[in-house]
Amino acid sequence: MIPIKKFHNGYITIRNLLEYILLNEEYFSKLGIKLTKKSVNEGDNYFYVSGMRYKLELLDDTISIESIYITEDGDNWAQAEGYSSESLHLNGKSVETNEVYDYLINFKSIKRERNINKILK
Repeated sequence: MIPIKKFHNGYITIRNLLEYILLNEEYFSKLGIKLTKKSVNEGDNYFYVSGMRYKLELLDDTISIESIYITEDGDNWAQAEGYSSESLHLNGKSVETNEVYDYLINFKSIKRERNINKILK
């Protein structure tokens, strides 16, 4: 497994997390983590979104990552404004990158624990 890049304060950006996931895609696939990638290109002359949406399905959880670029213009494209946006969700709730990273690096243990709990019930 390829390690993740962290900033000096230990914070992980969404971009770093996404890079980590993509570099380790084969490893995660072997663990049973399904990664779906979807290109985003939608909008009109006044509002346009382009980028990627990623979804990881693991155990009973879903991690969603969105990295998009939005172009907005009220009147004409000569004065359009653009900005990037990134989001990270675990089961539909916004979460910190460190939480998702910890989940991924501890996935084997979490999976084993959940399987043992199912057997014991």
